[in-house]
Amino acid sequence: MYSFTYCEIMFFCMAILALMLVKMNIGILRLRHQNELSLVLRLALLSAAFEVLAEVLDKRSFYGAAMFSNVANSAYFVVTMVMAFAWMRYIGYLMKLSFRNSLKKQVVLGIPMYIGVVFSVASIFVGPDAPITMIYAINEDLNLYVRGDLYGLFVACNVFYMFFAVFFAVRLAVNKRYFADRDLSWSLSCFGIFPFLATMLQVFFENIPTTTPGVTLALLFAFSTHQSRMISVDPLTHLNNRNQLNQFLTSKMNENKGDKRLYLFVLDMNKFKSINDTYGHIEGDNALILVAQVLKSVCGPRGHFFARFGGDEFNVVAYLNDDTEANELCEAIHSNLHKKSVGLPYPLTLSIGFTDKLAGVDSVPEFFARADKKLYEQKLARDKQTEEPT
Repeated sequence: MYSFTYCEIMFFCMAILALMLVKMNIGILRLRHQNELSLVLRLALLSAAFEVLAEVLDKRSFYGAAMFSNVANSAYFVVTMVMAFAWMRYIGYLMKLSFRNSLKKQVVLGIPMYIGVVFSVASIFVGPDAPITMIYAINEDLNLYVRGDLYGLFVACNVFYMFFAVFFAVRLAVNKRYFADRDLSWSLSCFGIFPFLATMLQVFFENIPTTTPGVTLALLFAFSTHQSRMISVDPLTHLNNRNQLNQFLTSKMNENKGDKRLYLFVLDMNKFKSINDTYGHIEGDNALILVAQVLKSVCGPRGHFFARFGGDEFNVVAYLNDDTEANELCEAIHSNLHKKSVGLPYPLTLSIGFTDKLAGVDSVPEFFARADKKLYEQKLARDKQTEEPT
């Protein structure tokens, strides 16, 4: 009866993991972090399958039963260890951590995984009567699984990657104030928390299958956040998109911030078409990404909301004291963009128009219309000064 209930729980988790994996592979666009999450889902599904197999074989008596149990348990521990490392890599790609592009750093960070894998495989050859048992041992006479002396080492290696994920996810959530990545970071931090609590429960209550459900719950959080980002985040620049901008701005239209006023900035890249025509669309994409990086570095620490509206147009929403502070923000953006674009074969500049919300009279379309009008005035002034057509 216990084995049946155990397998029921595992099959339920496997069904959820399989469904998420199918959904992940439906999309045409395959980004690197999508591939990493897909790998974690595959490993989690494989880990659950080996756990079920090990449970079914445990204490069963037939020819070669102990050998099959050994292989099933070893495979479970190996795959679980690799899955923990794969999740750390997924976190790294999402948060653009330095190790993601460094083979040397990944090899160093993989040391706990190598240790866990080696001792998991060694467990096949070390029986329960050995002076020091490995991760687990199988009593060949009874075909009975028992934890080994180094089981705690395996748990510690897994926990290392859990805390690695939590540490960097929480750090990003605290330090990065721009809207989209904050929500993502808090969601990612759950992966380390849920499996850690589930693993600790299974350490102290060996017969309760909690690790796989904990991992499944965490992956469900990560998957739902990924799906939400596909809807709300621009895939090229990883900024909030037009839909997210409209939702955010609508929610702020009637919000009272005391003496501060709500400002809307409209930013348009100058001569963007000529960049595409002269240097190609790939270079045009690089220019858009560079502008996005500038907005992150300038507006992110200030706590402002920013988005890519579409094409070569961006927006910033901010609570400021007056136009003087708004002009200072524009200057900071211009200055930062000038520094970052040094060395490019073309000038990369922005025209910026901004306006503040009029008390009690603005709707979102009116707000945009007035900001667009200011942008148009900026472009006219620039064209008149340089005497060049846009």
